[in-house]
Amino acid sequence: MLLRQLEYFCAVVEESSFTRAAENCLVSQSAVSQAVHALERELGVELLDREGRSFSVKPTGALVARRGRAVLSSVDELEREVKDLELGLPSSLAIGCLGSWEGSEVNRSLAVFAKSHPRLTIEIVSGSADLLFERLERGTLDVIFTDERRSFENPALGCLPLTQAKLWVEASEASPWAWAPELSPMQLEDVPVILIASKRQEEPETAYFAYELGLHGRFLFARSLEEGRLMVAANRGLLVVEAPDHGSGDVGISRRVPLVDDAGQITTELACVWLAQRANPFIEEFSEALKDAFTPRRPRRISA
Repeated sequence: MLLRQLEYFCAVVEESSFTRAAENCLVSQSAVSQAVHALERELGVELLDREGRSFSVKPTGALVARRGRAVLSSVDELEREVKDLELGLPSSLAIGCLGSWEGSEVNRSLAVFAKSHPRLTIEIVSGSADLLFERLERGTLDVIFTDERRSFENPALGCLPLTQAKLWVEASEASPWAWAPELSPMQLEDVPVILIASKRQEEPETAYFAYELGLHGRFLFARSLEEGRLMVAANRGLLVVEAPDHGSGDVGISRRVPLVDDAGQITTELACVWLAQRANPFIEEFSEALKDAFTPRRPRRISA
């Protein structure tokens, strides 16, 4: 059995198409078909149930695809480890993540990146945008996932734009604010607002929300998103979060309401940012993995 046969067969199963598998593998469709037939002959079983120009994956094919992908991943991992060792690449990457972000994209990209570099030590710090920028400038973080708290146009920074986030207010269902269609900073002047920040970052976080967003009420602070949501559940205040879509809050506990100004819902740009002078090739690779996590996937059609 050849690794190339496994590669082509796994591509066929993953893409549900011989044509797309050939395109992804940069070979002709006939080369893919021949490799799959050769693999079936070597194993002595049929892996696909063919019906004209379409096919379905037999249980034997599903097993081979699953185990074959694991074999191919192990081979890829071995190649990467050998190359990294030979090139003397860094052994660690320190990543900063925005503490108020609501979304699974960071977790997904970290999982993909860690799987690609099992020898790499990945350090994670979560906090406010100001804290992340401060640590980036000090050199204790290699790359940060942050909002546009500071200009991305700084020539000293490398930057990969990711997506646009919307600002929301999470309120306990016990609060009358939870049932508003939208909320403006002016409406929240007399309402406690919960922000995510460390003790040392409370002042710059307050300044940003007061002077940039126009929130001038009383601020409460949580050290993490989880702690902030506990405070919401206890109806101690309203939590400001950044998220890609509306979501539903926690049913029976909280609701999410758009935070708006005269132009509509308030938004902010999200990006991966690093110091342009830092020579760590893993920085841009992780940034691209995160960019990929934000890219919507189109449904696939099964064809031969």
